[in-house]
Formats: sequence, C-alpha cells, structure tokens
Amino acid sequence: QNINLSLSLFLSSTRRLVTGRRADSDFWRLIVSPAASSSSFRGVIAVPKQPLRCHKEMPVFGGLLVSAVTVAIMSVISYQFGTHPEAGHGVKLGSGKMFDRVAPRYDLVNSALTMKRDAAWRNKMIDSLMLKSGDRVLDVGTGTAEVALAIASHLRSKGKGGEMGKSRVLGVDPSEGMISIGREKVVKAGLDKSVSLVIGDAEDLASSVPEGTKFDGATMAFVIRNVPDRAKAMREIAGRLKGGARLAVLELGFPDFPPAKWFVRHCVPFIGWLLSRGNLKQEYTYLNDSMKRFKLDDIEGLMAQAGLALVRKERMNFGSVGLYVGEKGADAPPPPQEEAHAT
Repeated sequence: QNINLSLSLFLSSTRRLVTGRRADSDFWRLIVSPAASSSSFRGVIAVPKQPLRCHKEMPVFGGLLVSAVTVAIMSVISYQFGTHPEAGHGVKLGSGKMFDRVAPRYDLVNSALTMKRDAAWRNKMIDSLMLKSGDRVLDVGTGTAEVALAIASHLRSKGKGGEMGKSRVLGVDPSEGMISIGREKVVKAGLDKSVSLVIGDAEDLASSVPEGTKFDGATMAFVIRNVPDRAKAMREIAGRLKGGARLAVLELGFPDFPPAKWFVRHCVPFIGWLLSRGNLKQEYTYLNDSMKRFKLDDIEGLMAQAGLALVRKERMNFGSVGLYVGEKGADAPPPPQEEAHAT
C-alpha cells in the first residue's frame, strides 16, 4: 500500500507539473486517506478523521517535496514498527522455498541495490572462465537465469556467425519460483535449445545432472554463502569439471569502506523490503545478515579442499564483492597397457 501511495503521489504531481496545473486539496487528501486504511500503520500513527487540507495554490514542486518526505516517513515507520508477514510456515530462511517468495522481485531488487553493476560483475566472472565455442557450462544456483543467459550470450559471440553451435548451458537451482521465471526469460531470448534449467541442489548434483556429464566451466554467483554444506557443494561441482576447466565463484561479503558498511547494514534490508512491496522484511534481513557472517576468503580454502587451484582472486565494490577462480588439474592419463609378449 505504501508503494501504491508513493506512485499515486508522484504520478499526480508529475501530471500537474506537465499540464501546468496547481496541486489542489484533492492531491493532499491522497497523502492521508490511504494511510488511514493501511494495516501497517494502525496503532503506529494517529491519522486524523478529516483529510489534511492545504492551500490549493501551493506550487506543485512543493507538493512533490512534501509527498516524497511523507512517503519516506510513512515507509520507515511501517518498516520499523508495522506488522510484517512471516517468512512462511515451515519455510527455512536461505532455502529454495524462501527464494520462491523472493523470486518475483529478485531481479529488480538486485539491480537497484547494486545500481546495475551486478551485470558487469557477472560478465567479469564469465570472462575468467576463458570459454571457447562448443563448450558446455554449468551454472549452480542459477536463480532467474541471469548468469546462464549471459554465458549463452558470451558463447554465441564466440561461435561461427554468432551462433551457439554445440555450446550448451545447464542451470541448476533449488527454487521452483526462480527456475520458472528463468525459463520464461530463456524462451523469450530464443535460447531454449541451448540453455536448460533444472531444479536441483548444489550439495547433490547427481539428482539433476546426468551421470558422467563433464563441463568445460562452471559458475556460482551469489550462492555459496547460502549453502549449508559449502565444502560438499564445492566438491560436487569440482567433480563435474573436465581437467583444466575452471570454476568461477562470485559472492557478496561485508564491505571495508565505512560509508558502504553503513549502507549495507541499514539500507539494504529496507530497500529490499520497499521494492518487494513491504512483504519480505525477514527474507531481506536474512540475506543481509548472511553477508555479515560470511567471510569471502573462506572460498579460497573451499576450493583447495575440492582440489581446485586458485588462479584469480579479486575484490570489488569497496570489498563487498569477491571473485574467486579455481582451476582443476589436468585429468590423469590412462595407465599404459602392457604389451602382450609371445611365449
């Protein structure tokens, strides 16, 4: 309701600004009336029975300013003191079911929180794999297929005539909601013959990846910190790589720069809640807390345990984003066969 109120206020002000009309008392009634019926505000603020009236000749720029401040204050009060829906009965925070709830607004929130820099980070991760035309790539925790589609675009650029050729991308994710959105995007991009998305668990790839299938590269973006048994997941992925193939892990951590640290601690959960229309406070608080608890440099140790040699390590965005690239050793040559000697 707060979001709808915000949009109504700004659309009304903008229309009046464009048409040259002044804000009248009906515009100001819009500020208070919806709040009176909002369950988030009941018992939190006292709303007068009579709508607030302002002079109808107040300039529209003043209307924009006051409405923006009003909506901001109402949103902060609702976030801090209002009632919020539970994460869901029996839904474990960090699980696929939790991400089902996050899925509809996931891409929007990610773009807003990173100011669309997440696309550049993903491209840097994909470039680090050093892929070539015809390669097969595994994307673990594919979510809404943003990484899978970016990989496909990268491989297509390397193919003859800009075609995918024999290149294939397989995305795995435990969230049905995420996968459903991802499949729609894949079909819309015309890549449904080259990009496949399946429901599966990073800790048990055997349930979703055909036995014996090996990949020329693998990615894992913003996933590993939410996996319960990270070492097992890393071993599972490493076991699916060909000799000489790379795994690139992109993950979020807590920034080093004080202003960025303050933003992540206080603003990220609020913005996530706001853009999810006030429904997912617990979920975005969990995701924020998981960044605080996770140490990015732990990824280096996890790769070593899985038999991957670290070939690249990079921190970005004030230290809050880490890129770690591990390479699997060359496959051991088959043992020489003994020659049969005539007796």
